[in-house]
Order: sequence, then structure tokens, then C-alpha cells
Amino acid sequence: MKNLLLMLSLLSLLGCQQTPREAAIDQIEKLGGKVYFSEEINSTSDKTGAERPVVTIKLYRTKADDFILEELVHFPELYALYLGDTKITDKGLQHLEKLPQLGLLDLADTQITDSGLNYLQHNSRLEALFLVDTKVTDSGLKNLKSWPLLTSLNLRNTKITDRGLMQLKHLKELDLLILDYNKITDNGMQYLEGMNTLKTLSLTHTEITDEGLKSLAGLIRLQTLELDDTKISDAGLDHLKGLNSLQTLFLGKTEITDAGIQKITGLPSLQALQLEDTAISDAGIESLKEMDSLQCLYLARTSITDSGLKTITEIPHLDSLDISSTRITEAGLEHLKAVEKQLMYLKLADTPITDSGLNRLSGIRFQSVLDLTRTQVTDAGIPQIVEHSDIYILSLAQCEITDQGLKELAGLKRIGDLRLDGTKITDAGLIYLTGMQWLTQLHLKNTNVTEAGVRELQKARPDCHIIR
Repeated sequence: MKNLLLMLSLLSLLGCQQTPREAAIDQIEKLGGKVYFSEEINSTSDKTGAERPVVTIKLYRTKADDFILEELVHFPELYALYLGDTKITDKGLQHLEKLPQLGLLDLADTQITDSGLNYLQHNSRLEALFLVDTKVTDSGLKNLKSWPLLTSLNLRNTKITDRGLMQLKHLKELDLLILDYNKITDNGMQYLEGMNTLKTLSLTHTEITDEGLKSLAGLIRLQTLELDDTKISDAGLDHLKGLNSLQTLFLGKTEITDAGIQKITGLPSLQALQLEDTAISDAGIESLKEMDSLQCLYLARTSITDSGLKTITEIPHLDSLDISSTRITEAGLEHLKAVEKQLMYLKLADTPITDSGLNRLSGIRFQSVLDLTRTQVTDAGIPQIVEHSDIYILSLAQCEITDQGLKELAGLKRIGDLRLDGTKITDAGLIYLTGMQWLTQLHLKNTNVTEAGVRELQKARPDCHIIR
């Protein structure tokens, strides 16, 4: 009998013993990471069925370090690995050599340098590499020849210069390239010529001028071009002629004027146009009303007035509009009723809108976003907001909103992102948010809410990310 009991005890122990793979998953999850299996990409798994193929591991913003990277050897089938904002170092990347199927690697906001990229030379199947806010230099880009399948490369705010762009010649499949906040000049733009696979190119806060745009003339597949905070002027827009696939164009903080707008109207596929912080006025808007393809228009911090808003409503397919920090008045909002279809997105931040002004929005459907940040809206205006029952993202940040306003706001059942930073709400008001079943993100910075109040709300809405 004793022998039988001993045998049963041993079998029980063996049955409970974790496999190395299960132990690795355990460690990842204890760090706050998530493991995704092939048949359920959009949901994390428990330990059962741990032998199923793991396609994605997310360690973003956890305390992950080089030690956890050693455990990845148990997932040779891994395709996507997110390591952004972790404590990994160059040396830790040597463990990724044992991931032959690795196709996506996010190293944003880490201490990775050129030395770390050298360890990735054997990961020849890489398709997407994100190096945002790292210390990578031109020298590190010599490794690009090791990843001929790259389709997405994000080098935002690295140490890249014109010289590094010479290495792009090795990437024949690249369709997304982000070079924001680097010392790229017109001289470097020559290396983009002939990159006919590019669909997205971002050059925000670089040193390019009108001359540099000449190199974009042949990029006929380009769909998104971001040129914010560059030295582009009206003359440079002449070089965009022929980019007939261009759908999104960002020109914020450039020297574009009303005269340049006429050149933009010749882009037949343009759907989104961003002109924030430019000298655009009502006169320039006149040129846009014949653009049949235009859907999204961003005009924050321009000199647009009520007259210009009336013209904007004549754009036939407009559904998204940002007129924050403009000269729009409450009377001007009346023009929005002329929009034939529902507005997906409306930003009125830093405008003199009051509760009575919200009445002028009655009858307009907002399906996605309404931003009233730093307006004069108070609790009294909440009933008018609740009429727009399809709102998913609502910002009332720095408005005169109290707990009573939250009680009224509870009527917005579909809201997913609610921004209440800088309001007068307290713990007592949070109870009214517990019934918002779709709420996934809540902003509560600079309010009178306490840690105790947040804990109670978190119990009721465990899936909601509360930022305080």
C-alpha cells in the first residue's frame, strides 16, 4: 500500500511540473507581459494549451530585461516581439538569434545602440523594425542589408543623418519609412529616389526644403506624406504633382499660405489634409470646396473664422474637422448643420464655446470624437452632449465639470475614452462611470479623485486603463 501511495504521489508531482515553455510564459506574465497564441491573436491565453504556437509576445512598458530574453528560446515560432520602453540592453539581443521566424521587432525607447543591431544579422526574416528614441546611428544602418524583407522601418528621433540613408538601397520591399526628428537635409533626399514601393513617408521636424521634395516626384505609390515642421513653402508643392495615389498630407508648421492651397487641389486621391499652425485663412479654404475626395481637414491654430467654416461645410464628403484654437464663434457652429453626412470627428478645443453654443450642434451625429478641451462648457451643457449617443472619445479636460456632470454623462453608454483631466470631479462622481460598459481608457490627472476612489472604480471596470 505504501508503494502504491508513493507511486501516486510521484505521478501527481510529475503532472504538476511545468514544462520550460510554460515556465517562460509564467515569467512573462508576472512581468506584466502578454502572450498571444496563433488561433487567438486578439486575446491573451492562460497556461492551458501552452504548446500551441506563440505568434506574439508583448513586454512593452514592463520591467523586462536581458534575463527574460533568454527564455524566448522556447518560442522558436515567434513572429512579433514588442520590447519598447524596457530595460533590455545590446547584449540581450544576442538571444534573438534563436528566433528564426521573427518578423516584427519593437525596440522603441530602449538603450539599444549600433552594437545591439549587430546581433540581429541572422534574423533575416524581419519585416518590421521600430527603433524610435534609440541611440542608433548611421553606422548601425549598415545592418539593413541583413534584412532584405523589411517593409516597415521607424527611425524617429535616432542619430541618423543623410549619410545613413545611403543604406536604404538594400530595402527593395520597404513601404513605410519614418525619419522624424533626425538631421535629414535635402542632400539625403536623393537616396529616396527610386524607392517605388514606399506608401508612407514621414519627415516631420527634419531640415528638408522645397529643393528636397524634388526627390519625391517618382514615388507614385506614396499614400501618406508627413512634412510637419519643415521648411517647405508653396513653391515646394509643385513637386508633389503626379503623386496621384497620395491620400494623406501633413503640412503643419510649414510656410504654406493660401496661394499654395490651389496646388493641393490637384491631388485627386487626397482624403486627409493637415494645415495646423500655418498662415491659412478663409481665402485659402475656398480652393478646397471642390475637392470631392477630401474627408478630413485639420486647421488648428489657423486664422479660420465663421466665414471659412461656412465654406468648409461645402466640401462634399467631409466627416472629420479640427478647428481648435481658431477664430470660430458659437454663431459659426450653426454652419455645421449643413454637413450632409454625420461627423466622425470634431475638435473645438480652446475655442469660446459655452453650454448655449452646444445647442447649435443639436441634430448633428458624432460617431467617434468630440473634443471640448479648455472650452467654457459646464455641467449644464452635458445633456446636449448626451444627445450624441454614438460618441466614442470625449474630452472635457479643463472644463468646469463636477460630479453632477458625471451623473448626466452616464447616459453615454458607448463611450470608450473619456478625458476629464483638470476638472472638479471627486471620488463621489466616479460611481456614475461604472455603467459605461465600453469604457477602456479614463484620464483623471489634476482632479480631486483619490487613489481609494480609483481602486473602487477599477474593481467595477477592471478592463479600463485609468490614467491619474
